[in-house]
Amino acid sequence: MKKLIIILVFLGSFITAKAADISFDVPSNINVGQKFSIDIVLETGGVSINSIDIGVSYPKDLLVFKGYQESGGIIKLWLKHPEDKSGVIQMSGIIPGGVEGLYTPNKTTLGPLTLVRLLFVAKELGGGVLSIDHSTVLLNDGYGTELSHNKLNNSINITKDKGVGFEATVENSNTDDAEPPEPFDLSLVKSSYFSRTPSMLIFSAIDSVSGVKKYEMNDRGEWATVSSPLPMYRGFFSKQVTIRAVDYSGNIRESNIIIPGILSTISLVSIAILILVFAYTRFSWYKKKR
Repeated sequence: MKKLIIILVFLGSFITAKAADISFDVPSNINVGQKFSIDIVLETGGVSINSIDIGVSYPKDLLVFKGYQESGGIIKLWLKHPEDKSGVIQMSGIIPGGVEGLYTPNKTTLGPLTLVRLLFVAKELGGGVLSIDHSTVLLNDGYGTELSHNKLNNSINITKDKGVGFEATVENSNTDDAEPPEPFDLSLVKSSYFSRTPSMLIFSAIDSVSGVKKYEMNDRGEWATVSSPLPMYRGFFSKQVTIRAVDYSGNIRESNIIIPGILSTISLVSIAILILVFAYTRFSWYKKKR
């Protein structure tokens, strides 16, 4: 009898358990030249997760990737902002503290998580497929355990043909984003003087409309693409470093920080005082000797 109860409990939990899967929320009607969003949705299956690494394939002949909407998903701490690489939008991020799901309007059950909201413009009439190229979801268990999940593809259809002004609509579809990314701080994590590991510059910016596309650092008059954390090797003298965040509409926000050198101001003053004391001592000794 006891064994029967255990079996029934196990079967009941198996039947009621939800499957974990990643899918897309796609608009039903899309016209050529229209700017629209697609949500990447995760059903966790009732467990807490804290990080994701996902690649999304989309039909490049039909769609133009235009960034992402920061407020549209739960990922706020990006390790890799959504970026198009040869037709695959790659992204990875962390959810500090973990999350199981979002409360539905009646506040009684947890619904699926919207991980990120991607922005596109439809450029051609036709149909295609959105698919998960790769995906890794980690449980919030302290061990980095991977969540087993299904990858659900989704079809997408552009239903209305292009008309007059189509080219301008596609090319300038982000002109509604005239605001630069929000102000952001640069934090220097210093290493010890004798450490082989360099100091690290940490930064992260937010752009609520079209998302941050890249970061750049001014290097001898040229802007080079960089990412956080950025190694900072100490020179003899202090220097100012400028990092700028560029969103998908081309708007820019800059932030500056002074990177201290090995010879700080105090060190230079101390050396100058020692030189003066030494020179005065030598001069006094020489004068006394004469």
